[in-house]
Formats: sequence, structure tokens, C-alpha cells
Amino acid sequence: YNVLYLCYNKLIANYVRKNFELEKQDIDVSTLHSFLMKKTGETEIEDAKFFTDILPNKFIDGIDEYMPDNEKYDVLVIDEGQDLMNTVSVLCLKGMVKGGLSKGRWTIYYDKNQNIFGKYEELQDIYDELEDYGASCYELSVNCRNTKQIATGNWYATNIKQASIMKADGEVVGYHKYDSKTAEKTDVLKLIRRLLSEGISRNDIVILSTYRMDNANSCLYNASIPSDIGEIRLNEFNKLDSDDFIRFYTVKAFKGLEARVILYIDIDGFEDDDERLLNYVAMSRARSLLEVFYRADLEERQKMMLNSYNL
Repeated sequence: YNVLYLCYNKLIANYVRKNFELEKQDIDVSTLHSFLMKKTGETEIEDAKFFTDILPNKFIDGIDEYMPDNEKYDVLVIDEGQDLMNTVSVLCLKGMVKGGLSKGRWTIYYDKNQNIFGKYEELQDIYDELEDYGASCYELSVNCRNTKQIATGNWYATNIKQASIMKADGEVVGYHKYDSKTAEKTDVLKLIRRLLSEGISRNDIVILSTYRMDNANSCLYNASIPSDIGEIRLNEFNKLDSDDFIRFYTVKAFKGLEARVILYIDIDGFEDDDERLLNYVAMSRARSLLEVFYRADLEERQKMMLNSYNL
């Protein structure tokens, strides 16, 4: 089959493309917006509506030209579907697969709790429409990524329901409070040094934050990194298996991926819906070990988390 794999996140697309190439699989891999730009010949402009309105609507208006029948795909695979389930994106998707979404062959993988870019009401309307096409829907019941400790810690920190079956056992989640960004930076670097001394590879460690490392709100902003820790590289999209550096991403940039060890730093809160969803995404990236750094003035919320966790 002629297969197209689509997602929202550039980092996921790069990762999946690399693995397909290693497996010698001839599958087209792209983010939705990269695909639309390639087909329309458009280049990104400085307009807040470029990706949400201008680009997709140009593709929709000329869809017969951009996707003639002989260029449509036999199978469409959509990953991180919650990021692409909006009206204009779905209109684009309909024109990419033979038979459209009503009669074509397609599959969508999604987690509604990771819907940090769109509106829940619109997402639900789209899923209802897809179900009307006769699509079969399956809910995953087994958490194949996180240990019991990580999944349970995530549950109590976010109050978001986890998969009912958690098979892997592991280490307890580490909680670290800080009074200042300087103190947080010291504790983060101290923890990294300990992890490296215990034999954990640099490429197994990923630092996540709601802020970029070059943002003054991050504790690692303009930080001098000791030579024994090595380089901490922001938004590395290519050398994902290199042991020469530790990777740093925003939570949104790393969504959909995973790492053996996650250091989740610069946490601003646990209460607001936006905070809960970001925390859920960040904490669920960890496969084996999760370390969480939060402001000391959030201590009361943290005590409630720990009390629940120890029940």
C-alpha cells in the first residue's frame, strides 16, 4: 500500500521517519503543515493565522489540483490525533486518502488528555463525526510506557485517569521543592551528576520544562554547565541516540515521545486545567524514572499529592 503517516509534532515526525528508514520501509512521513506547504508551495509567513487558517484553506480550495486521484494514498495513519482534530485539518485529511474519510482506509491514535492545543468541544464533535462513518473505536487499557509509580504519581498530581492495568514496577517518583531559580538549578545539576555517576547515559536523560532553556523563566537560563555534566542541548531533532549531550525540550515540543529518565523542572502549578494537562503530558513521558521540581510555595498541594500517593 501507498501509506502516509501524519502527525503535528516535527520531533515525532523526524523520529518515526528515521526508524522507517532503518527498517527500509517505504512510508511517507510528515507533519500535517509540512505536507501542506510541500503540496501548495507555500512558505511560512509571520502571521498568527498562517498554520490555523491561511495554509490549510489554500490546500482545501485547491485540493483537486494538489491531490489528484492518482496521488491520493491507499492508507492514512494519523498519530497524536488530538492535535489534528479540528474542522480545517479534517477537511484537509479527507482529500488525502482514497475514498475520503467516509470510505477510505485510515486510523487515528489519540489521547484526549493531551489536547493542549485545541478545544475539547471541537475535538469531541470531530470524533463523533468519525464514528458516524462506521469506524471501530478501541480504548487502551494497559499502560505500556510508565511504571506503576510514575503512572500513579501522575494520577495524583493531575487527577487525570490512567490506564487500568500498569504492569511494570519501578522506582518512586522524586519530588524536589525550590525557593529560587538558583537553588533549583543547583539541585537539577546535582541530580544529573548523581544519575551519571550511577551509570545512566546522557542520551537516556531528557529535561522538560514549560519554558525553553533560553527563556529567563527557566532555571537553566544562561547557566554555566560543569564539564563533567557536559552539554545540555535545546531542541535536538536529529542525534537522539547520542551520548555526547543531555537533551532539553519544552513539554509541548516533546509531546508524544518518551525517555528512560525525565527531569520535569520549573513547575508553576498543579491546579489550573492548562497546568494539569501540561503536567500530565510531561510526567507521562518517563519510562523508568521521573524527577519533579516545583516551587516551594506549592508545598500544600505537594503534601496532598504525597498523602494520596502513600494510601
